[in-house]
Amino acid sequence: MISQQSVVQEIEKQLQQAKQAQTEADLKASLTAIQALCNVALHYTAHTKPDLLLHTITPPAVAQPKLEEDDANGDSLFDF
Repeated sequence: MISQQSVVQEIEKQLQQAKQAQTEADLKASLTAIQALCNVALHYTAHTKPDLLLHTITPPAVAQPKLEEDDANGDSLFDF
């Protein structure tokens, strides 16, 4: 796993290269690298925070006695 400090150091290195860039292409390359490094750092911190887990307690289902009808054909709602 990459430490955040090493990512920050690489961002600083790319920033120095961007400041010293002679061409627009070199500047864009350094800025793109900085953007990618920032995304890596942000992704890392977003996934290392502990998630709060909310547990809900579900009460156990109470078994109810089966209702018996004289003229019912079965267990289905559609049995008449």
